[in-house]
Amino acid sequence: MWRKFWFFFFLFLIVASLHVGRSQAFSILPTKYLVTLGPGQSQAVYLTVKNEGRVGQDFRIFVGGIKQNEQGGIIFGIGTEEAEQWAKPEKDIISLKSGAEENVKFLVSVPSGAPPLSHFLGLAAEAIPEDSQSGVNQIGGRLFSILSLQVAGRAEEVVKIEDFKCDDIFTWDNDWKINLEVSNKGNIDIPLGSRLSVSYLNKEIFEETWLAGGQLLVGAHRRLEKNIRPDILWPGRYQARAQVVYGRTQQTITVLAPVWYFPKWSIAILGILLCVGLSLVYRLYRRHYDYRG
Repeated sequence: MWRKFWFFFFLFLIVASLHVGRSQAFSILPTKYLVTLGPGQSQAVYLTVKNEGRVGQDFRIFVGGIKQNEQGGIIFGIGTEEAEQWAKPEKDIISLKSGAEENVKFLVSVPSGAPPLSHFLGLAAEAIPEDSQSGVNQIGGRLFSILSLQVAGRAEEVVKIEDFKCDDIFTWDNDWKINLEVSNKGNIDIPLGSRLSVSYLNKEIFEETWLAGGQLLVGAHRRLEKNIRPDILWPGRYQARAQVVYGRTQQTITVLAPVWYFPKWSIAILGILLCVGLSLVYRLYRRHYDYRG
C-alpha cells in the first residue's frame, strides 16, 4: 500500500512540475533587429509574444540595455544604456490565453543632436507570476530580442590595445600564458579576430589563430588569455606577436612582447661555466700573487 502511495505521490509531483513549467512557457520573435536612424528620426518595431503554456498568462513588456563583459558575453540589465529611454513599448503588460500571440509595438525615437553611435537594447517580455503582489519584485521567465540601433553618421572604427604580455617575462618553462586586452574606442560595433605567433632570431617557430570572441560592442573592453606550448629548445630572447584584425575594412594592429626563456639545463650549464670562470680567475690571481712573492 505504501509503495503505491509513494509512487502516485512522486507521479503527482512530476506532473505538477511539468504543468508549472509549461504554464509559463512562451516565445518571442524576432530574436534580432537592426535599425538605422538619423538624429530626430523615429521608427516603429514589433515584438511578437506567444504564450505556449497550457493556461493564460500575463507578460510584462519593457526595454533594457545590453553590454559585454570582458569575455564577450552579453549582459542584459536595466539602466545600463542611455538609449533605453529612446524605445517605448505601446503596452507595459499584455494578457495572452494559451496558444495566443500578440504583436507589441515599440516606438524608437532618436533625439536631435545624438552623435553617430551604435546602441544595443533588449526588447523584453517577462512572465508575471500568478502570485505576484504589489510592491514585491518577482522575476518570472524572461526573453529579449536584441535591437541594434545605429545612429546615422560617420562611422569610426577604432581599436586600442590596452595590454599585451606574457605572465612570466623570464621563464624556464615552455608553457606560456599570454594576455591581450583590447577596447573599442570607435562609434560602431566591430568584428574582431587575432593571430598569435612566436619568433626566435627573427624566425617564426609558432603560429596559431587566437579566437577573439567575435563582435566587440561600442565601449566594450575585452580580455583574452591563451596558453601556448611553443616547440622551443635554445635559451634566449623570444618574441611573442599578436596581430589584431578588426572592422569591416580588416584593419590590423601588431603588438610585440618579449619572453626570455632559460631552460633548467641551461641554468645548470651557466652555473657550471660561472664556477669554472671563477676558478680560472682564482688560479690566475694565485699565480700572479705567487710570482710577485
